[in-house]
Amino acid sequence: MLLSCADILRSSPQRRKCVMNNQVNHNIKCSVSSCAHHCEQNCCTLNEIKVGCCGAAAPKSCDSTECASFQLRSRG
Repeated sequence: MLLSCADILRSSPQRRKCVMNNQVNHNIKCSVSSCAHHCEQNCCTLNEIKVGCCGAAAPKSCDSTECASFQLRSRG
């Protein structure tokens, strides 16, 4: 998807950063907007992520997994 300069300027600072730096990874979908790697397009800006387990060594549901690449977005 190509954006015009006007579209980029009207967008949020986070979206501008993602688009201008060509960092949007459309292969990693994410809805966690509090993550520092999240883009408004519900994608991640990382090249790859690490998925880890929460508690159980052999998870039986998605509740037992987490994105181990998560970093809390700073406010500012």
